[in-house]
Amino acid sequence: MLQRPEKEGQQDVSNKGNSMSNMKHRMIRISAVFLTAVITAFLVGLPSAKKDYGIDTAVALDLTKYEYVSNDAQFDPETGIYTAAKGGDSYLLFSNVGQSFKGVFVKLDKPADSDITVKVYWTGQNDELLSETLSESRVIHAGSDSAFIRISSYPLGYVRVNISDDCVIGSMLLASKGARAIPVFSRNEICALIIRTLILFIVFYLAELSFEDDRKKGRFSVKAIFSADERGKDRMYELDYVRTVAAVMVIMMHSICDIFIPQVSKGDPGYGIFRFVLALSLGCNALYVMLSGCLILIPKEESLSEFYKKRLVRVVIPTLCYYGLYMLLGYRREMFADGILQGLKNCGRELLSGKSAYMPHIWLVYTILGLYIIAPFLRILLKHITDRQLFGLLIAGFVINVLFMYLPLAGMSFDIETPIASWLGLFLLGYYMNTEHASKHYILFIILGIIGFIASFAMIYHDPDILYYTCNQAPNMWLVGCGVFAFFGKFKNIFGKKNVVIAAFSKYNFSIMLVHVLLLMKLVLPVGWRLEYEYGHLSVFIVLIVLSCLVLSYLCALVYDNTAVKAAMYVYDRLTGLKKKHD
Repeated sequence: MLQRPEKEGQQDVSNKGNSMSNMKHRMIRISAVFLTAVITAFLVGLPSAKKDYGIDTAVALDLTKYEYVSNDAQFDPETGIYTAAKGGDSYLLFSNVGQSFKGVFVKLDKPADSDITVKVYWTGQNDELLSETLSESRVIHAGSDSAFIRISSYPLGYVRVNISDDCVIGSMLLASKGARAIPVFSRNEICALIIRTLILFIVFYLAELSFEDDRKKGRFSVKAIFSADERGKDRMYELDYVRTVAAVMVIMMHSICDIFIPQVSKGDPGYGIFRFVLALSLGCNALYVMLSGCLILIPKEESLSEFYKKRLVRVVIPTLCYYGLYMLLGYRREMFADGILQGLKNCGRELLSGKSAYMPHIWLVYTILGLYIIAPFLRILLKHITDRQLFGLLIAGFVINVLFMYLPLAGMSFDIETPIASWLGLFLLGYYMNTEHASKHYILFIILGIIGFIASFAMIYHDPDILYYTCNQAPNMWLVGCGVFAFFGKFKNIFGKKNVVIAAFSKYNFSIMLVHVLLLMKLVLPVGWRLEYEYGHLSVFIVLIVLSCLVLSYLCALVYDNTAVKAAMYVYDRLTGLKKKHD
């Protein structure tokens, strides 16, 4: 009888000890999250923060001593007074530079009253035209007085300097060494840092809560963060390869074709290479739609509400999160130039319309969302027809697609349209290619895929303006999509096993598709253009651009999905009461 109170007392002490230990661990985790938020907020804001620059003037030459002409601008080298024409293209064009430099250093007589953009174009000695390919811009923020614009390190021909507003230039120098950046911490910068820190702390803390919830439910593993989860015997590893091929295709499309194809005419060097790369990349959108159909249309017993909560949201929330990344990190100045409220209105209009000037590929997400909405009803259809009947339906859709798409090229019209002949047909085709009926004809589908690719290459090589008839839901892409699926399905003994690298890219495939354009426009292509111009061989350049963008997109998706996207999904789960794992 005397021992019972003692045990209860010991249990109370033990509970208090555990509670204190848990509280201590919680405080350590919160402190770590807060410190991470502070560091990240500083690093995110550093590129756009106000800076003054300093250079070694002993290894710099006065740019204004070279011959120059002005356009829509007045400049007095003696006083440094520069006047830009309102609404004009104001610049100073310097010629016969003849030496190599690291950059152009512009310093004002006093700190700027408002933001001034300085953009520099340059060419080599043998070049005649200035273009966006070799250009760089920097902003002299209000309160700062200098900018350093990096240029290519080879003998220069022309150097053009665009200055957006009136100012008094203290010096405009060609520097043989890089500049020292000195951050300027004003009240506005400090306020912005505090706001970014608070937002990032909330995001990181919610993500940490989500990981803790996963650990409690036994769903967390470090290995699963970096690559696709093991899902037992039912996982189709060959589809991981299809996803990776689709990701490479879409990066090829945007990194090479959208930028370089318009600049290369028939007969120019590299025309055949670019057209071949373009033909290889045209099937990306068809593969994404077929992948969605292959996975979503598999019959499962679940209600409409459960389907939409578990599956539709996996497209909507990441898309919104990445759209925010584009707007806030990539194009904040462009989107919010007229204020926060107008910027939010612009974002709302873009999201409702499904068309974005800065996230142009978002239309594909909307196409897939539309197919997801009708997917539960398509499942009912697929339960009541045989695979052979489905094949017949797809053949009918393909024939109508061929007639509708290609008869106008022969001067005839064909006005019969049906949804089965467009994206809906590709959606169902993805499901069909994983059936036993399709597996019996994989060799035939591979041959048809090769024919589709050859036809696409021949068409766009012969006529560069015929691209519309060879991409997206065009009949050629039906054949190419079938060929890719059939190839990996036919050799399932090779591709049906988990590959660590392929699984890594597969896990973040959708996010890679969402983020790659931002990285291309802001990082990969600006650096790649310059390196190719100075050192590169065209074929090597194409490979390096695609691989570097693929790796950087994976790394960005890895971080962003496990912070911002995971935090948003955690909030959604709590608000909807959805406790099950999104599979």
